[in-house]
Amino acid sequence: MLRTFRIILINSIIGTLLFSYLYYSETKGLLNYIENIWLVVGIITCSNILGWGILYLGRLTDRLYPWRKSIIIRFNIELVINFIGVIGLLLLLFSMYSQIFLRIGISAFISQHPETTIRVIILVFVSLLIYNIIDFALFSYNQYSVVQIESVKLSREQL
Repeated sequence: MLRTFRIILINSIIGTLLFSYLYYSETKGLLNYIENIWLVVGIITCSNILGWGILYLGRLTDRLYPWRKSIIIRFNIELVINFIGVIGLLLLLFSMYSQIFLRIGISAFISQHPETTIRVIILVFVSLLIYNIIDFALFSYNQYSVVQIESVKLSREQL
């Protein structure tokens, strides 16, 4: 339960910060969160959908190609799978948003905002790169812990 709450909180904070950056870079002004509460709720919902999707894709990648096989290949596979998955989800979410609120197609939305589209792609890639580095660090720490526990067990058995 605490882990789930922590994941939701982290997803919400990261999504809000990234959107705030995109909003500021597009309008050169800060978003009034109180006046745009439904937009903020939508951002938090979308960021949690994306965050849970990334966690699911990471677990799927673990089953298909675990870290133990090859760290470099696994790192790149997870980065590519997550990138394709997140871009696909973002296209779906942007498509729904542009159809419902703007009444235009996704291609028209992208052609009207090419710089923002490039910023989104770069932000997604950098965020996923950081996520993969943290995921690898956690895996390495867990492996180190397992080795330390095994060495303590072996030394106790020898005593």
